[in-house]
Amino acid sequence: MQHFITSIAALVTLSSALSAQNPGILDTAVNPANGHTYHLLDNSNWTDAEAAAVALGGHLATVEDIAENTFLTSSFSTFGGTTRHLWIGYTDAAVEGTWVWASGSTSTFTNWWVAGGAPNNSTANDPAGEDFACIYPTGEWEDLHDHASSTWFPVLCGVVEVEAPGTAYCAEAVYNCPCFAVSAVDEGCPNTTGVGATLTGTGVASVSAPSFDLTATQLPDTVGLFVQGTSAIGGADGNPVGEGRLCLGPQKRYQPQSISGGTVSRSNFQTFATAGGAMNYQFWYRDPGNNCAGGGFNFSPAWNVTWLP
Repeated sequence: MQHFITSIAALVTLSSALSAQNPGILDTAVNPANGHTYHLLDNSNWTDAEAAAVALGGHLATVEDIAENTFLTSSFSTFGGTTRHLWIGYTDAAVEGTWVWASGSTSTFTNWWVAGGAPNNSTANDPAGEDFACIYPTGEWEDLHDHASSTWFPVLCGVVEVEAPGTAYCAEAVYNCPCFAVSAVDEGCPNTTGVGATLTGTGVASVSAPSFDLTATQLPDTVGLFVQGTSAIGGADGNPVGEGRLCLGPQKRYQPQSISGGTVSRSNFQTFATAGGAMNYQFWYRDPGNNCAGGGFNFSPAWNVTWLP
């Protein structure tokens, strides 16, 4: 399982950047099945956990299937040697009996603890009833009141789901690659591997506590470097340059990196970022076997992200 975990000092900084009542991040993991980033929050009630999730650019987790349910429990239910019950973004607080996802998803998957009568809207511990779903370490769901703990649930922690820190562009299937080459969806212009490069962002794009990473794949094993710019250029398709498409400007370049196994990654992009500001990124790389346009170099698609405080 791939984890993208910031240092303890960085987590404390990010926690202070959130509003005072919001819980901080304890752990972060990326689900390889969907590429989404998940943050385990410190102990809190459901309302504060959802507020923290929104501040992080997401919502409490939407569970689409049993595989995702298992990912959440295996990743977080016993983090730090503590048994934790996990808040997810399922609630019937608006209309009793009508359960909806905080994210707005229409997912119909549920995994209620049916043998225990869940959901039952018990008023034993709170006259307001039970309007918020959590996951037992065993994977079954229970409906609970909006408390941070109770006799049977001493440590309740939210799980935030962030689909991606930003979005790709210059990644459509278009015909404006040099020499009439055609790029596939989610790829840059074709290179000597026979396909185009991809670019994906993960983690949290936070100026004060960054865990944001960019990974380019489907590359020849040469050298390249990440570039960034404050503006997108050439519309959604960029401008033909070399054997690919340049999609941002004005350019600021990072240090060159060797490509191994067709993949390269980088973090620490926050130096030139500002809270609330958008930034664009691409990966430029040598492609000497692909010299149709006389350039011998190529580009990945671009990635746009708005940085959090």
